[in-house]
Amino acid sequence: FSVISLSKIPYFNLVNENKPWNKLDLLATLFTFEEFKIGEEIMTQGERGDKFYIIIDGEAKVTAVSPDGNPVNLSSLGENDCFGEIALL
Repeated sequence: FSVISLSKIPYFNLVNENKPWNKLDLLATLFTFEEFKIGEEIMTQGERGDKFYIIIDGEAKVTAVSPDGNPVNLSSLGENDCFGEIALL
């Protein structure tokens, strides 16, 4: 992951860089990559999230289960979108 990639993400694009420490460079070293197959669940509704995700390539669908048990599409996320930000707190 690179500083250029991080700077495109809304959560990080306002980080003020000052030398000699580049905050985004340091932050980028903390990320790990996970790859998911098409249709694979990343998180389940009601599950306690413990990771912050940034979509590098592809897309993810955000769905919820309605009271009658049927899935409802809420949103689609794509490149540079992120979710799970509460896990950072």
